[in-house]
Parts: sequence; C-alpha cells; structure tokens
Amino acid sequence: MKGVTKQIAIPFQIVGVVNKDSFGKMRMGVSAALTINRQDYGVSWNRTLDNGTLTLDNDVKIDLQIEATRQEPKSAAAN
Repeated sequence: MKGVTKQIAIPFQIVGVVNKDSFGKMRMGVSAALTINRQDYGVSWNRTLDNGTLTLDNDVKIDLQIEATRQEPKSAAAN
C-alpha cells in the first residue's frame, strides 16, 4: 500500500480437499484472515466528524477464501 512493501505471514487453514471433482481434478479450499494497521503502510489520512469520531479505523481486516485446482504436469510426449 502507498509504496510500502513489507513481508508478512498469513496464517491459513485448509478447509477441504476433494480428490476428484466433477471434472476429475483435485481441488482444495483454504481460508485465511489477518488484520494490519494501515498507518504501518503510510496510509494516514483521516477526518474528524462533527461528533469528534474519526471516519476511518486504523485496522484493515484481510479475509481470504481461496479455491485451488491441481494442474497436472505436462507429459514429455506432449512436447
């Protein structure tokens, strides 16, 4: 974000594996979630409302739901 690069660890959980789906492919589901502070990445803009509260929170929640399909390696005969 905003020209800042950081390496972070994303804790994840495998939520399911299907050995063969309806197309004969192996499929896997992964879920991951973490919260980062936007100010750590140079995003500091904010505005105070009339009642004194801020318009933006510093915490940014990242929630990933990923589904992956295994790609079979190409055989040497196909090249």
